[in-house]
Amino acid sequence: YPSENITGGHSNRIPMKKNIRTFANLLRKRKNYKTAYFGKWHLDGTNKPGLVGRKSKRTFGFKNNRFRWNRGHWKYLERDVETHKLSMYGYNKKTNNQDKEETCECEDGDEKHYTTDYLFDASIEYIKSNLQTNSPFAMVISLPDPHGPEFVREPYQSMYDGMNFNIPSTWEKHLENDPAAPIWAKNGWSKDDTVFDESYQDLMRTYFGMVKCIDDNVGKLTKFLKKKNIFDDTIVVFTADHGDLAGEHGRVNKGQPYQ
Repeated sequence: YPSENITGGHSNRIPMKKNIRTFANLLRKRKNYKTAYFGKWHLDGTNKPGLVGRKSKRTFGFKNNRFRWNRGHWKYLERDVETHKLSMYGYNKKTNNQDKEETCECEDGDEKHYTTDYLFDASIEYIKSNLQTNSPFAMVISLPDPHGPEFVREPYQSMYDGMNFNIPSTWEKHLENDPAAPIWAKNGWSKDDTVFDESYQDLMRTYFGMVKCIDDNVGKLTKFLKKKNIFDDTIVVFTADHGDLAGEHGRVNKGQPYQ
């Protein structure tokens, strides 16, 4: 995150300063763009999920925020037809609960409700609405995946079951303390973890499945833009806020850089 003196939101669970101007502010003010934000925001403090209400003043230039939430890597989204309220759930699977009180019996998911699919479909509908009024638009699709809980809908969950991944050489060095990790980074798998190999294989297979689901949805969006003859007039920026150590140096997830 940028410096605390600039944005205020220099770490997780710390809200960004309310006076920060974003590219959405500038596009709306200078070029009358329609703007929207879909997905995880993570810049409004500790609220979880922290859906953005219509009366919220923390929009930062994004006019349409109906599918924006603050925290949580929810795997299943559902919107009430009458109230339009967005509900989000984890999965009722071992070690995969986002919040125990907010899980659902939706282990298999589907292409209409799985979060990655849902956000891309919502964004396509948003583009359609702007094309009807011939309005320029700018939007962010902020995907929770690839991220824990380690689960993705079928066919992606089992798509890479037949694939085996080499354990990173740096994991062996981690066991030998060669080089020794700094004290603040001492966690991860250890010499006594006899289930490391299978745990690692499951982790990587699911990670690949989550990425493949994203790839297919990017393809769906690209196909739509081309069908509407606006692909060449649309700037697409594909980026990420972090990766996953995926076993390198005996660590998973993120938050502990190692050089």
